[in-house]
Amino acid sequence: MKIETKSSFFVDSHKFVVSNRKLAGQSLFEILIAISIGALIVGVSVITISVTLKSDTKNTSASFAVPLARDLLEKVRSVSGGQWSDLYGLSPKGSAAQYKVVESGENLSIQSGAEIIMDNNINYTRSFSVENVGRDANGSVVASGGTEDPSTQKVTATVVYSDNAQIKVYEYFTRHKNDVSRFTDWSSSTSYSALNGIDVNTVGEIKLFQ
Repeated sequence: MKIETKSSFFVDSHKFVVSNRKLAGQSLFEILIAISIGALIVGVSVITISVTLKSDTKNTSASFAVPLARDLLEKVRSVSGGQWSDLYGLSPKGSAAQYKVVESGENLSIQSGAEIIMDNNINYTRSFSVENVGRDANGSVVASGGTEDPSTQKVTATVVYSDNAQIKVYEYFTRHKNDVSRFTDWSSSTSYSALNGIDVNTVGEIKLFQ
């Protein structure tokens, strides 16, 4: 009886040990699964946070880039207002040609190339391009063709920032300060022609004195 009891105890103990091993194996497996799920959640969280931070950075950069573009357009407007030919006479023209406005004291001038402005460790590359403008028979601006209007230019300011993101802002600049002179007397000794070396003595002809 005692032997059977010991034998029974041994068997029960053995079963118990095996049962504990199974439980230990299951617990380890569950821990590994939990760790894997936790790592996956943390990884997704890191990616989400990273994407959110990048998105916030781009939004902040864009909010800074727009005023930069508008500021450049205002500088170009100032130059063209002082001397229209400084804008209209630029060559080459088109979206591929880059220009910048350079400040020298109180004076502004247009030069080829782009400028780099840094803010919060982000580089902003700023430039503008100029295009001739055509109008139809009704005087409306057309996308292509038409009759060129030398008193209107399309100016596009471009700002490129992080990850090659960019914004473009354009306006149509118009020459509004034209100098107009009207003459009715071309033949008297005090007329414009006499004072400026223009010969109008022959009917139907205008000659410049050498």
